[in-house]
Amino acid sequence: MYPKVGVWCIGEYGEHLLETYVDVGGESSDVGGFQSLTQDDVIDLLNTILKDHNSSSDIKGYTLVALAKFSTKCTPDRAAIIADLLNSLQVGSKYSCYCVLARV
Repeated sequence: MYPKVGVWCIGEYGEHLLETYVDVGGESSDVGGFQSLTQDDVIDLLNTILKDHNSSSDIKGYTLVALAKFSTKCTPDRAAIIADLLNSLQVGSKYSCYCVLARV
């Protein structure tokens, strides 16, 4: 259950993983040991989950949706990478839906 929640959160709020946080004094800081990630880091993580043979079909479904949602929050070049990834997966009947979402 927890991986589903994590992947869902990335799809919904993944842009916050990319933010640099500033402390009260105006200095850039790591909040609670948190370091901001790059778009590539998030895409690589979701891609790893998709390719993991131990991931259930539910997790893979959540991950596909998270990728599609995250692509709308990415730069155009990263959104194109996600679109290529979704195209390469050929996810059956949902294939065209994910491709359309990735291009939004």
